[in-house]
Amino acid sequence: MPLPFGTRKLLLVIVFALASMAQGTSRDPEEIVILQVTVADPHLCELHQGVAVDFSLAPSTELPWAHTWVAPGSRQPLEILLDGRPYDVEPELINIVRQQNRRPISLRDVKLPPCESIEQTGKRQQRVVMLSRPGISRDGTTAIVALTLRWQRNGYAAGYTVHLRREADGWRIDGRSLEWVE
Repeated sequence: MPLPFGTRKLLLVIVFALASMAQGTSRDPEEIVILQVTVADPHLCELHQGVAVDFSLAPSTELPWAHTWVAPGSRQPLEILLDGRPYDVEPELINIVRQQNRRPISLRDVKLPPCESIEQTGKRQQRVVMLSRPGISRDGTTAIVALTLRWQRNGYAAGYTVHLRREADGWRIDGRSLEWVE
């Protein structure tokens, strides 16, 4: 017996919604803009100055617990250097980024710019760049993104957190946490 038209329509909506979630699509283009600004930061390349590195981007967002402020219930403050001065990120913004990252989104629309370092020496190394979903403050003026680099051969990781501020012409990075290595 065929399903009534209204039921078929509802099932199609559910199937499309589930397919969209499985692909991890983002409905907020602002997230993609913030992530694009994050990977375009020259600091990413400066960390590997003089080393021959090929970067690739993870397929979707991720928030690894290696960032000490990530674990639920963590009382570890997130200290960012803004204009060379330490600044503790508001706990509310940390909670927002934790919530946002309960569901990953696809990074297919984020493009890694080329990293051209001077005097690249040694064997080329592979690094996977992983990004968290941005946590955007309730007033829409600041955001944070956790950036993690994973070494493909030995599984090591390193990372830092980027603090962004919205200005009249768009988002710009105005601070970073210290780098960590595991």
